[in-house]
Amino acid sequence: HSSKTYENYLIKIDQENISFDTPRQGDKFKIGEVEIHFLHPDQSLDQYDLNNSSLVFVLKYGQQNFLFTGDIEKEVEKELLTENPKLKADIIKVPHHGSDTSSSAAWVKSLEPKTAVIQVGGDNSYGHPKSKIIKLYQTEGANVFRNDLNGNIVITADGRNHTVKVDRSSDNIMVGAELDSKNDNAPKTETALININSAEAAVLEKLWGIGPATAKKIIKYRNSHGPFKKLEEIKNVDGIDDYKFERWQDKITIN
Repeated sequence: HSSKTYENYLIKIDQENISFDTPRQGDKFKIGEVEIHFLHPDQSLDQYDLNNSSLVFVLKYGQQNFLFTGDIEKEVEKELLTENPKLKADIIKVPHHGSDTSSSAAWVKSLEPKTAVIQVGGDNSYGHPKSKIIKLYQTEGANVFRNDLNGNIVITADGRNHTVKVDRSSDNIMVGAELDSKNDNAPKTETALININSAEAAVLEKLWGIGPATAKKIIKYRNSHGPFKKLEEIKNVDGIDDYKFERWQDKITIN
């Protein structure tokens, strides 16, 4: 997908008369001790839509593999596993923001990732990431991190081991992650439960992953269906999945 940043990049290339190549399957190059191997796509993009035309590459550093997947979906995952049956990923950038059009069970199981990073904006209109995708990676032993809950995610590696540092901790931070000290050591204070049957939008937005758009959907839902009769009913609101609900179910009330 195009963006202003990408367009500015192309303009700069043209202005400076810089020669460039678009990587394709089989291309490799080195930057210091790092090797980058491109796995997808091949020369022709005719058979792929925009998502499945994404560049996929492995960054190899020492004994570690970082797999970057763009927005590929299950059909390309299947192709990659067929072409690279021994492919493993210590760290994976989860395809397509955690959409359920990607990350098949066979894909996750075969890669055996230790850390899975989901790049996703909070309160996005697509409902990314999907809770079943998060659980799939966790079931296969991966520590899952996501920008909407954790903020910036920085991985530091030495070629054998890696650590993860985040801006904000959540219940999903696993062993090996370095929590930002100003958050980890902050004093804990008791806060009143948020009544989802009466709270205004500004109050609802205090819940993890709830922005203005989803707050409005909550209010619209209760106006149309009446008060929530049980906490779990809030998951009927578009944009609220199991993961978000589990994150703050002990912070809300219906009374």
